[in-house]
Amino acid sequence: KGAWINLHGCHSEEQKEVCVPLLRTFARSNMQSPEPNMMARELVGRTELVVKQLRKGCLQECLGCEAKSEFAVTDPSGTRLFYLSEKSSCLIRLCCASIRPWMTTLTLGGEAAGGEPLVIYERPFRCHPGPMKCCCYQQLSAKDARTGAVLGSVVETLYCCVPQMAVLDAAGVRTHFIHQPTCCAGMCVSMFDINGGGCCKVPFKMYPDPAYWGASASPEPVGKIVKVWGGWSREILTDADTFAMSAPAGASSEQIAVMVGATLLINELFFESYQAGNTGEGREAGVSNSML
Repeated sequence: KGAWINLHGCHSEEQKEVCVPLLRTFARSNMQSPEPNMMARELVGRTELVVKQLRKGCLQECLGCEAKSEFAVTDPSGTRLFYLSEKSSCLIRLCCASIRPWMTTLTLGGEAAGGEPLVIYERPFRCHPGPMKCCCYQQLSAKDARTGAVLGSVVETLYCCVPQMAVLDAAGVRTHFIHQPTCCAGMCVSMFDINGGGCCKVPFKMYPDPAYWGASASPEPVGKIVKVWGGWSREILTDADTFAMSAPAGASSEQIAVMVGATLLINELFFESYQAGNTGEGREAGVSNSML
């Protein structure tokens, strides 16, 4: 108000040339409110999501073409919320199918075109996942599509038998682990896990890292990504998979975004590679044949 009175006291033409632009700038700055963080607004509280890979065209399915991956993200009731679309070259998809680098964008709305970009996932070229690797780990990073700020990442870790990935926050600090339920002191995938999700489902569970959470860390899983049965025709005739994702209770929008990215990485490494043919990549990675 004081600024308005001082500027309003300008009378001469010289004063007006200086005062009027200042008055307009002052008025605009007071009228405009800070732009809300759309990514946080749309993802917060959505701890239960279904990530459904969309089928390719009939000709592409018959010829076995490596098309760009596209996903519809819905709530448990089936309402489409978001859309995921991969960006990569045709040559790299043919030559480096399951380990190819790509960029995938999460957009608002269930349709391919016109959605507001929310999160950008970037996956660099890395070696196949495998036991006792000491470098070239598989990884995926999530960034805010509007600001470019890093939200977190998922990185393959050193393991002996059962594949394991670490979930990192924006600062690169490990907060959780993701792996299949195990038995025999972690040497084998448990085939009798009562919380595995039921018949024909392949669970990857999320466990808190004791080094980060300290005494509050629970040995029980706090989240999970489950590959669910899509029906006979979908499972036999296509390589399009469906995943049910459960983030930890009270997870932030950044953590939910990273969990969606972990779902993409798990699908690429352990399911698309397994179904692609006789390469055996899924088996070499440690995913149980009987669970698939």
